[in-house]
Amino acid sequence: MGGQSGSAPVFQVNSFTEEKVKKDVNGITINYEISGTEGKPWITFAHALCNNLTLWDDQAELLKNDFQILRYDHRGLGRTSAPEGPYTFPMIIADALGLMDQVGVDKTHWCGLSIGGMMGYGLAQDHSDRLLSLISCDSRPDAPPDYQNYFQHRIDVAAEKGMEGLVESTISRWFTPESVLADIPILDKVRAMIRSTDQTGHAGCCQALKTLAFGSRLKEISIPTLIIGGANDKGAPPAALAAAAAEIPGAKHVIVPAAGHISNLENPTEFNKELKNFLSGF
Repeated sequence: MGGQSGSAPVFQVNSFTEEKVKKDVNGITINYEISGTEGKPWITFAHALCNNLTLWDDQAELLKNDFQILRYDHRGLGRTSAPEGPYTFPMIIADALGLMDQVGVDKTHWCGLSIGGMMGYGLAQDHSDRLLSLISCDSRPDAPPDYQNYFQHRIDVAAEKGMEGLVESTISRWFTPESVLADIPILDKVRAMIRSTDQTGHAGCCQALKTLAFGSRLKEISIPTLIIGGANDKGAPPAALAAAAAEIPGAKHVIVPAAGHISNLENPTEFNKELKNFLSGF
């Protein structure tokens, strides 16, 4: 979908509401779904790089009776427009806020994984009036040099080999060796999401990830916060997440055993237990 930034914005919702809205959000077309129970508190789910809103299918089903749920595809990913980059965190945060405004989400719990959780740090720092809580999953707050180099490497590989060239290396980075060796069924879902990612959008998001820098202001976050991540996450290891949680007043850090970077898919039982435990406090 590269170069679609000038197309008419189209918003898609699922059959829970049978509503379709066409509004301009930050100059792009955002694909989203609303589900759950009207009148309940909002929870917004934001996915990882090379994913789409279906990353959160299990969690949307889990919480549908207790929350009104907003899921969407980020700029450049899924079925949302993929204009030329580079993208920035202020830009993709503005996308989220614009979408929330258009669909009537005043305040929401924010649950994001990887880039989605990183956005949560920024939202909690600068837009805490819009959040009920922050659940940051497998999301470090800063990009050290090796992290920046990794995302440039992704851009370079995709330019040479297309998105197919990133599929298996990404699977190996995101999931534990045991899951990769067993080729657990969920891996095919993730492979399909990576293959379907727009190369222009992927590059734009990688450019944003190279600029990740929310760590210096973590102490400013004042909303209830859960930082959760896989025990074997290579990109956001437990030590990095524990350090982030220690900077946020009152934050809780939880490690999901037998899981890598996409902890909600690799160990959904433990992930969902911790998610529900945290949300039960509201």
